[in-house]
Amino acid sequence: MYVTLSRYGMAVPNSANGLRLQALLSPRNFSNRCRAANIEKTGMKRVRPTGILWWKAATRASRDYSFARGTAHLKQIDRALENLQGRIEDLHEQIYKIRMRITQLETERTEKLRSALLQQIVYKGIREIPGIGPALAQEILSRCYDGTLESLSRAYLCVRGIGEKRQLAINAWLRSVQSRLPTLLKQDFPHKVEIIERYRERIEQLKQTAKPREEELAGLAKFQREVLEEINWLRTVSPNHFVRAYGGDREARELVTRYLLGLFPPWDEPPGWFRRLLEEFG
Repeated sequence: MYVTLSRYGMAVPNSANGLRLQALLSPRNFSNRCRAANIEKTGMKRVRPTGILWWKAATRASRDYSFARGTAHLKQIDRALENLQGRIEDLHEQIYKIRMRITQLETERTEKLRSALLQQIVYKGIREIPGIGPALAQEILSRCYDGTLESLSRAYLCVRGIGEKRQLAINAWLRSVQSRLPTLLKQDFPHKVEIIERYRERIEQLKQTAKPREEELAGLAKFQREVLEEINWLRTVSPNHFVRAYGGDREARELVTRYLLGLFPPWDEPPGWFRRLLEEFG
């Protein structure tokens, strides 16, 4: 039952609803509502706090960025690029192992050639050293020589009868051989052709194994560079560009429009490099 009248001539019930209605129609609230009505009537807009506007713009920007075609294309490409990089690294490792094996064989070949040449020189030349007769030379070869000239420089430790004078003569002969060795290796000597041919076949086989891998590596490295050149601009875009675009920044708006379409618009066919990347490495 309405038992009282408000100051504005309205009957208000004595209840909780009546109390709320009284509060709503109090002079202060009534003044605020009139002000709001005047704002709506004149077309003026309420201005929210700057922080709230920025937060809403940032939230919208983050959402729009995450659903843009540019972001979707980047996710696809990054997965494929990771697989492409893995293939490139695998080829690098394979080629490295092959080249290391070739280097090992070339070093081994040089040692075999050197050993074959020294065998001819030492077995013949040591008997020509002053003070070294056939018997002493044979004892030196059997007890000291291990295929290297360095072993003969310690002959005095292995053979009795090799004193300081004879060791000095041996050392002088060793220096002479050492200085002539590079030239002698270029000349013909027994077993040289057989050694070179045996290692040539093995080295050539390894080079043929490496060749297609090197060609594939060069092609993939070039393709990787081309892809990176095509997509680098995508990585420069961030949600902040969307916020700036919403604020009227013309440059940001143009970049965002391009980013929303991605690397190609939905009504166009994807470029060849994009198809190849996803088909081979996606």
